[in-house]
Amino acid sequence: MIKVSVKTNTTRREITVQPSTTPLEIFAQVGANVGGCSVNINGKTLTNTELNSTLENLGYKSGDEIALGAIVKADGAR
Repeated sequence: MIKVSVKTNTTRREITVQPSTTPLEIFAQVGANVGGCSVNINGKTLTNTELNSTLENLGYKSGDEIALGAIVKADGAR
């Protein structure tokens, strides 16, 4: 199992998931919509392909702890 700290503009949760879980599945589990967001794992921005890749394929394994974040960048953000 992988311990994931999920943070968005409106959500702060910690969950544990299997390495076969994708970042998008994790956001769905916590009820977070990430459309239009910049998504990152441990500070590394994810591509659309990586959002649908398993954590295992992204290089994470059981016992790891990761931070998964999604931030909305509004028009006024710099």
